[in-house]
Amino acid sequence: MTPDGRALLACRGCGSQWVRGEPWTPAQADGSRPQCVTDELRLNELGAAGSAGS
Repeated sequence: MTPDGRALLACRGCGSQWVRGEPWTPAQADGSRPQCVTDELRLNELGAAGSAGS
């Protein structure tokens, strides 16, 4: 978890780390996205939609 409460996801293969809002999205070797990544992307979209009216 980051200080601002976002999940910090890490790749077991290469050790890279990713948080929601990064300009890139992690993927499996076959091109699919892990469920935890798609969940975080969904949260990011909800946050963006919620702030659109402010």
